[in-house]
Amino acid sequence: MRFNEIYDRILPLWGNNINFSDAEITDTNTVFTDDNFFSKKMEKKWDQVQEIVGEDDTYGDLMVWTMYQVFQSHAAKLCNQKIDYFKTSTINPSEVEELYFDNLHHESWEEELAGYERNK
Repeated sequence: MRFNEIYDRILPLWGNNINFSDAEITDTNTVFTDDNFFSKKMEKKWDQVQEIVGEDDTYGDLMVWTMYQVFQSHAAKLCNQKIDYFKTSTINPSEVEELYFDNLHHESWEEELAGYERNK
């Protein structure tokens, strides 16, 4: 399976904008980070996309998780700039692909890794 096939199929399910206007810091820090960022709106959207894709679509399921990780990281940085949404089209697909490939190296993804073709 090629990255572009998976990415192009899953990205539209997130919609054009990711809204995280309800973001909270989950620790005593005063700055948003990847580790302390939480948004019910983003989590709800993630759940909706995950429900559509389903667990049987293993490549798609991992793409949903990877996109959530990347989107959450961007959202945390933007919150520190007092911005509470971004357009999904502004995220560099290369960043998603890099993390996706890394995620494929985690335990229990050996079969998917063997069938995965990176973009050149």
